[in-house]
Amino acid sequence: SGKFSGFKVYHVYASRKNTLEAEPQEYIPEWVWELSNRYSLAIMLHMVRARAMADPVNQSYIREHCLQFPNAKLILAHAARGFCGNHTTEGIASLRGLDNVFFDTSAVCESQPFEAILREFGTSRLMFGTDFSVSEIFGRCVSIGDGFFWLGKENVNWESTTFARPVRVGLESLLAIKQACHTLRLNDADVERIFCHNARAMLGIETNSTTNITQETYKRAKQLIPGGT
Repeated sequence: SGKFSGFKVYHVYASRKNTLEAEPQEYIPEWVWELSNRYSLAIMLHMVRARAMADPVNQSYIREHCLQFPNAKLILAHAARGFCGNHTTEGIASLRGLDNVFFDTSAVCESQPFEAILREFGTSRLMFGTDFSVSEIFGRCVSIGDGFFWLGKENVNWESTTFARPVRVGLESLLAIKQACHTLRLNDADVERIFCHNARAMLGIETNSTTNITQETYKRAKQLIPGGT
């Protein structure tokens, strides 16, 4: 109970052998939406299917349910399953106009899906996430053709490469976020929204400041510290 109430729905609960091709209604009971709408709860959806956000089945389900249950807050995990950046780029416009859909950055290692979300929804819907303990794995996920592939110690001999030395997935994801922010010329306040304020606002957690905290702290430090900072 409390501010953090919600549901995390996952395809493994679908009643089919190959759950990676499950449609959302196969593993999200309607009562989850009804309760979330009644109590303004969050639903974290790990969508599947080969083309993720570019799949018309996923698009229709998300749009219909977000409109039918406007008080429910839908979080599309992994930048709308943007492990293949083209999928998020191709499908993100299908969610245009929805006020109750959000995205997290967890474990996505390329900037393309972040940029697509930021271009379509601005800086108020993307929320930082780590996907711990996946964030601790050395390697990364890369877009390949119309899909994606995870590189790690199980399938890559890093010693055979001259320049490539793996870092943790969490760091790869941070670098991708940094690149997206740089490409779209986001300012400090925009970055603070992604890393803090968007999640607080979505969850209804009070914040004491709507200003740019980094800049305000810097200005105050310059007044207190002789010679500036």
